Amino acid sequence: MLLRFLLVAAFWDQPLSIIDEQHYHELALNILGGGEYANSFGVTAMRPPLYPAFLSGVYAVFGVEANAVRVLHVVFSLGSALILWQIGRRVWGEKAGELAAILLLFYPSLMFFDVLILTESFFILGFILFLFFVERYLRTDRLRDAAFSGIFLGLGSLVKGIACPLSLPVSILLLWQRRKRLLSSAVGAFLFLLCFTGALAPWAVRNYQVFGGFAPVGTMGGVNLSMGNYAHTPLHNSWAAVEVRGEKSWGYVYR
Repeated sequence: MLLRFLLVAAFWDQPLSIIDEQHYHELALNILGGGEYANSFGVTAMRPPLYPAFLSGVYAVFGVEANAVRVLHVVFSLGSALILWQIGRRVWGEKAGELAAILLLFYPSLMFFDVLILTESFFILGFILFLFFVERYLRTDRLRDAAFSGIFLGLGSLVKGIACPLSLPVSILLLWQRRKRLLSSAVGAFLFLLCFTGALAPWAVRNYQVFGGFAPVGTMGGVNLSMGNYAHTPLHNSWAAVEVRGEKSWGYVYR
């Protein structure tokens, strides 16, 4: 905690210099100002909505203040480490839980992510909560834990779309791990998928109404997937193949 707050102090006057920070900030201001999920291109679904919604909530309470977000990121990271410790000690023992928490707390990139207005600290907390409830369901067979795991994976997908495809393999895992009690495992897997889908549904319905197409999380991932990493993908930014079309591509992605 001390190291993280020292980093927050060092970054106290740091402007939002990363383009993703600027995008999230712009979306949050639009939500705060008029309730519309839009940017300079207009109404958008390029970025998942939950992190900009979180930012707008922080801005509503503390004013448009990035440092309030940074402090909350520190709290999220400490919470993530505590939950990870609980998972590790239950599955592999006390030492394993302690080691997992230490690795999470002192991994350099994660320490610096806390002072950036990016999704990582927020997403990791939600994702570890998803793992917490999956582990508890597999251990106790309580259906409410299966439901909570689906909710947190759905909410995590609304922060980072990369989590969304996990829903199918996790549901298969829940079936397989409880295969000796087939009916019970089928109910748990169904409840997991139902709650996951329910978390995504309002945003997916909104996107269909606005864009006339199925976009459960966002409209950017498919473009990257179709472009891939090959000779024509920009070498300096291979993970953002959407930029191969230049600035106009951003407008294309929003639609």
